[in-house]
Amino acid sequence: MRKKLLFLFLTVVIMLSSFTSVSANNSYEVLYTDIAVCINHYNIPSFAVNGTSVVVVNDLGQYGINTQWLPYYKGFSLSVDKDATIIPVKYETDINQIGTVAGYAQMNVTPVFINGQQIPSYTLNGYTFVPVESLNLLGDVYWVPEHKVLKLWIEGLPSKYAFEPAPINEASKIYKETLETVEVYRAAGEYETALSALNWTADALGKKSSYYPSINSLREEIAYLATVKNMNIRVKAGNYQSAAYDALSCLSYYCTYDSPYYNALVSKYAEYRYIEASKNIKIHLKNKDYYSAYSTAIDARNAIGTYAYDTSDEATTYYENLNGDVAAICKAWRNATGSSLVKVSYWCNNGNLNIKFVNLSDKPIKAFKCSAELCDVFGDNLYYGEHTLYVDSTWLSSYSSSTYVWNVKSKVDMLRYFKITQVVYGY
Repeated sequence: MRKKLLFLFLTVVIMLSSFTSVSANNSYEVLYTDIAVCINHYNIPSFAVNGTSVVVVNDLGQYGINTQWLPYYKGFSLSVDKDATIIPVKYETDINQIGTVAGYAQMNVTPVFINGQQIPSYTLNGYTFVPVESLNLLGDVYWVPEHKVLKLWIEGLPSKYAFEPAPINEASKIYKETLETVEVYRAAGEYETALSALNWTADALGKKSSYYPSINSLREEIAYLATVKNMNIRVKAGNYQSAAYDALSCLSYYCTYDSPYYNALVSKYAEYRYIEASKNIKIHLKNKDYYSAYSTAIDARNAIGTYAYDTSDEATTYYENLNGDVAAICKAWRNATGSSLVKVSYWCNNGNLNIKFVNLSDKPIKAFKCSAELCDVFGDNLYYGEHTLYVDSTWLSSYSSSTYVWNVKSKVDMLRYFKITQVVYGY
């Protein structure tokens, strides 16, 4: 990436959204080029305009060329300053920009003179460029084809011992090599290998690199292709659980929210998660294991609900289907037990008794009572008879579950003769 004063020019170029064609009179493409330009062997940033290499007038001041502004002409006068110290512009060549358009310039808007003679100039948003060949009025210009460099030699100015090409931007080199590698693997259908290369490059460049967004975008695409390939293999083998996991993994690590890849994978994740859940629900209901059927439906519904409504109509449909499954399971469970509120598990922790309940009713519950013998690890009753547990302020929604905690001040290890004695519904 070109730096410093090129630099400011490049920042300006990005803003040139209005220059989208060459329809205006005397409008010319400003191209990045692989032809180097040097003054007394010192590299200077250059571009190509109208078939010739050009340099920025303001840069010339760092190479021993005086750039005097002429207010009357609203242009520049160039002359050699033999007392000047050469401080060349430091920049790197971005190999991926070569041949691309930096912007569109107009000719002779800002006049430039050498020894009173006007030379061609090009202006791009306040930056003025002049052809290197026109600088032969200041010195000798010659082409060195073996180095692909256009040289300007000015007698009396300091010089380097020999010409050296400008360094290549390392990030641009890595980016170019990665693209070439990825295309080879993509053509062969080896998406995971291509993804590994992109992961390496993303880590090597870092998020602050100007190439990171492009790498990350390509990585999302390749990750999606790899995931689809793997999901198809899983589905063909009937392994919907792993197919859903593949989709979720890609969503979590690679996909940008609301991108086409993201939305497509949300739909697939919901589909496969629903198919796997439905299969397991049928098995649990056949075994009259209602809690496992309920838990399976709730887990799948909540997982899909993370993505439903705002990203995928398909995911929303599966979410609603699972809501229906939860209701159906609860009704079957209620018919089997004759109860609308059931205890599904309990545990004790530091004197606290925790009991998890499921509301099997289509109405919310706002209060309930239950009783049990609270026993220690040996089965001895800690309270000498049934102990009543009250929940007098709650809102347990229909077909939902919750855990309630009582401080019983004793180390309870088991419950005996547990029953729910009263339920009060909310409307």
